[in-house]
Amino acid sequence: MNYRNAKRSVVCVCLLILSAACTAPEQGPLEGTWSVASYLKADNQIRYQTYGYMMFGKEHWLHVMYFNRNERQLDFSEAHHGTYEITGPDTFSMGIDMELHMDPKTEMQDTPVWYGESVSLEGAHYSVDGDNAIIDLPSSAQLVLQRVE
Repeated sequence: MNYRNAKRSVVCVCLLILSAACTAPEQGPLEGTWSVASYLKADNQIRYQTYGYMMFGKEHWLHVMYFNRNERQLDFSEAHHGTYEITGPDTFSMGIDMELHMDPKTEMQDTPVWYGESVSLEGAHYSVDGDNAIIDLPSSAQLVLQRVE
C-alpha cells in the first residue's frame, strides 16, 4: 500500500468514526415538541380548539394548554407533567405526577388553582403520520398534535 492510499484509508476510517459519533441516537416516535391542535373531551365527546404545547423527552412529558371553548365561561388552562413509556408499536403508559387546572379569565382567583393527584394511565394509544400525531387516552379523550420540532 502506498502512502496516498494509506492516507485515504485513514481519512475514510476517521470520517466513519466521526459520522457514527455525531449521529443522534434514535428518537422515539413521540419525542419532540408538539403543538396541540384540538382536544376531544371524554365525557361529552365535544372537540375543542386548544392552544398549547406537549413535549416528550426520552422518559418525561409535559404539556401546557389553554382550552378555547364556546361559551367563554367554559375556558380554562391546564398543565401536566409525568413520565411515559412506549409499551408497544402504538401504545404507551403515562404517569402523571403533577396536574393543575386554573381559570385564566379570573385574575387573582377566589378559589385556589386545582391540583390533581398522581395517577397512572395504562393503555393510551398513539399514531404518528409525519408531523401529525393523535393520542387516544383510556378515558376516550383525544389530543391532535402537530410537530413543532
